Amino acid sequence: MKIAIIGAGISGLTLAKLLTGYGDQNSGLNFQITVFEKSKSVGGRIATRRTDEARFDHGAQFYSLKHEITQLHEFFVARGIVKHWFEQNGVARFCAPGGLNQIAKELKADLLSREVTFAFDERIEDLRSEKLKAFDIVVLTPPLPQSLDILIKSGMAYPKAWDQFLYAKACVGLYECENSLQSLPLHGYLDQRDSSHLEEFGIFSISDQKAKNVSAKLAYTVVMDPQFSEMHFEKQDSEILMLISEAVTRFDSKFCPELHLTQLKKWRYSHPTQSLPEAYARLSPKVYLAGDAFGSASIAGAVNSAQALASAITAEFK
Repeated sequence: MKIAIIGAGISGLTLAKLLTGYGDQNSGLNFQITVFEKSKSVGGRIATRRTDEARFDHGAQFYSLKHEITQLHEFFVARGIVKHWFEQNGVARFCAPGGLNQIAKELKADLLSREVTFAFDERIEDLRSEKLKAFDIVVLTPPLPQSLDILIKSGMAYPKAWDQFLYAKACVGLYECENSLQSLPLHGYLDQRDSSHLEEFGIFSISDQKAKNVSAKLAYTVVMDPQFSEMHFEKQDSEILMLISEAVTRFDSKFCPELHLTQLKKWRYSHPTQSLPEAYARLSPKVYLAGDAFGSASIAGAVNSAQALASAITAEFK
């Protein structure tokens, strides 16, 4: 079976790993997998940015050790790329000292060893493309609105309720500093779930990249909340950064950094604001959808979606 996976985020990479793993178990299945990715690298919203002296996770900051991700977590531990960071509401949070994108890179390396093919800088806009004709199955794993754009251009029907499915935007400020924030816990992370005080300033979370051993130099990732991000998303980058800086200074009056680096990252589809009831969708005998819209707004949710789809595909073709 030839399978095309569109999107090299955590859902697409996990699906490829699981499907190739079934073949390793002498099940009689042989999946030939190609992963198409519109950018130059893997990870999607699991993203790490580097400068000469600092490093920032500017998408997901950690993953939560939930049962859906146990198998992948064991793989990451065996590779020596993750460490326990802190616990929140009784759930262990893990980060990667090399930057969280390292987990995507390790999955890619593992998949290459299993002869999975990667096609980077390949933007799939129509499922009737010549590039996809040889495949028996095509799986769309991007954020749902991007997958819908592809379905529309492909002339494929889908549940119209999906048109109302919403993703939150996120404006993210990256700061390389000389002095530190005084209002963060020792482990260096705070979000609105632990501090409603952040909501007053439109901040969803602040992550100390040095405290989590991602950056050698003091560096912060400041993620603004959906309300702030929706309001300011289309403004000039310089204006958004100024607003974020003002918000952080109001949150911590002692934070008056001499900024050696200020960058802005904008995520148009940061995370879904709701979840569909099914773990994946099948629109035709050939076309499936998976991802965080189907699994919940987290890495574990996206992995859960991939696991459910992998089980369905292997059960059908055994």
